[in-house]
Amino acid sequence: MQLSFQGEELEDVPFYYTQDRLCSLVRAASAKLLDFRSAILNAGYRVSLSHANKLAIKTDAPTEFIFDMMHAWEKKNPVNMEKLPKGSVAWTLLHRVPKHEVSFELHPDANPESRARQLKRFQQNPEKNWGPKARSTAGSFEDDAKRVRNQGRKRRKKGGAETEADDGGEGSESAEKKSKDDQS
Repeated sequence: MQLSFQGEELEDVPFYYTQDRLCSLVRAASAKLLDFRSAILNAGYRVSLSHANKLAIKTDAPTEFIFDMMHAWEKKNPVNMEKLPKGSVAWTLLHRVPKHEVSFELHPDANPESRARQLKRFQQNPEKNWGPKARSTAGSFEDDAKRVRNQGRKRRKKGGAETEADDGGEGSESAEKKSKDDQS
């Protein structure tokens, strides 16, 4: 099963595009992964999914074609151009003249064999709260009697009775025990 995924992925293409990020560049509605894969395959380029992200598209298509594809996608699913700030990335991409013809017609190879066979590419956690746990935290002073006993110890030695009252009474119990021990 895992080998079928590796066989489908383009090994000579190191980088990938994420479908949601491409759509957010032009502020368009998100597309189906099959639409983008079909557009790339219809243009004659290779495309695959990635092991790193479930919305990733790995392709040997030039970036210029990807931007033309997003321009065509926006024409199919228009955005409100009045809301785009002039000079923004979305405005710039949508006002350039496309150089490639883009077809979103479903390509027969757009759905890879692993998806057609409904193999799981990204496994679910086996049980609730599985995996790395939360970072450890320090316990409270109330949990540790020694910490409570030693809290403000240096101040009590220097200031005597005045600082014991400032401690809110917590240090006074340990001071009383200490004075009883000294008398014995």
